[in-house]
Amino acid sequence: MGAQRGCLRQHRRHGNDRDLVDRTELARRLRDADTSGWLTVSADLRLMIPLPRRALEEIRDLTAETLATAGIEPSTRAVVALNSDGAGLGTAWSEAASLVAECSCSGPVQSPPRLIRLVEQLQADALITNPTTAARLVRFVRRSGADPSSLPIRRLYLTGEVTRPRNLAHLERAFAAEAVEIWSDPVFGIALASATGAQPRPLFRPTRPHVLDWAPVRTAAHGRAIDLEWVVVPTWAPALDGLAIRTGVVSPRAAGELTRPLWTVGDHVQIRGRWLDLEVLRGRLDELRSELSWCLSISRTIGSDRVTLHVGRATSDELEYVHAIIEDWSPIRVAVIPVRPNGSAVNAVVDRRGYHLGARLP
Repeated sequence: MGAQRGCLRQHRRHGNDRDLVDRTELARRLRDADTSGWLTVSADLRLMIPLPRRALEEIRDLTAETLATAGIEPSTRAVVALNSDGAGLGTAWSEAASLVAECSCSGPVQSPPRLIRLVEQLQADALITNPTTAARLVRFVRRSGADPSSLPIRRLYLTGEVTRPRNLAHLERAFAAEAVEIWSDPVFGIALASATGAQPRPLFRPTRPHVLDWAPVRTAAHGRAIDLEWVVVPTWAPALDGLAIRTGVVSPRAAGELTRPLWTVGDHVQIRGRWLDLEVLRGRLDELRSELSWCLSISRTIGSDRVTLHVGRATSDELEYVHAIIEDWSPIRVAVIPVRPNGSAVNAVVDRRGYHLGARLP
């Protein structure tokens, strides 16, 4: 653990080295930046970060190192099925896995039957995926009258979502497989740290020193408690030299070490492995009449997130416009439901999962 403590330094100790920014501030700073060459683009199109070829190679190698540290071996046969912000992230991780595994490929996320067929044809003993995708796979197999443990999968590598120990334990029992958590940053989608098993508070091991850090954060949801927000130090991106990025991912304080993330904070909320920009949604809805009210409700049922936007005091034309806003804003389905103005829609986000803590406090 000594090496980990050396890596996870508080930013106030080296705050003069790098400016600490969140993703909203990062988007503002990059607004007029050079956008030549290959670009990594966020799902909301607000972040466009140029990456030279050597940076792409470093990103691939860093993800491969993390997968190897997490247990991918030269004999591993891996299928990657990732539902995430970065288009082609599954392909990128599959390429990285191929450097340390016997074989790897990127599989379909939205089609459990095709994913199962791929796992069986490849005789894959490792599945790299999101927790909700794994849970959906379990449900499909059981509804088909089969047992998920009959699949050749013996190790689950789970990433891209806030989850709970009971959910990991459920997946381990269902697949008769070991669960390994991999933390990937929300800006670049790089695998940077890992933790093994469904322990209540596992410590995450950064793959390399000085790429992960933490910053103290306070929220109204937790009162005076100080939590730890994960911070990425993007040494591989020349365009971000001098910056450290608040990720919006939060762990309980544990002697200055990063344990399993339990919450999110700030202008972005995570749903089904996707990060949605709340500032963009608020801005678009505020363009409508001031009398219009809304409430974005997020809930989780049987391992899958459901999102509903309740809209009050809206005309039929405005509702049609709200549908267009949501379609442009979210890559996942969001139900838009008109409601009577009874106080339920208060221009707020209500996360019934208990994951999103709201805004950071000074």
